[in-house]
Amino acid sequence: MKKITSENLTFVTVLLGIMATLMLLFPALVAGGTDASYTGLHVALGHETVNLGGFANVRINFSLLNLVGYVLPFVGAMVIVFVKKGHLISVFVFAAAIVTLFMVPEFTTVTFTVMGSSTDVAVDWTYGIGLIIAIVLSFLALFISIYKTTRKA
Repeated sequence: MKKITSENLTFVTVLLGIMATLMLLFPALVAGGTDASYTGLHVALGHETVNLGGFANVRINFSLLNLVGYVLPFVGAMVIVFVKKGHLISVFVFAAAIVTLFMVPEFTTVTFTVMGSSTDVAVDWTYGIGLIIAIVLSFLALFISIYKTTRKA
């Protein structure tokens, strides 16, 4: 049986970070009480869900914190690749990613506009499968980074 080496763990951590960021393409949030689900791209960059011409529209607003939450796992992976003692820094990056990914429903706002009058709407969001997988992958990358950091010390 082949022994798990330090290089293998580094490769796995980088792969986990990249895969967590790719979860941006899968359903991140589901509107409570409906079948409507929105991908990480919709939640982070904004998306117009309903458009009735100039009369009314419903829009998920751009959220910088949601975008940061999805990009941080990739940043953590790149820190491991390009920084000499990157695992220590990546521990903090993956931890920040986990916190921001958990907070995605709180950072997501919906605006309802009728005849030019806008109102923020409270939506009961639930976690989608893409967001759950992104959080789990970030947790795994965090644990491997902690292991690699403490093992070297």
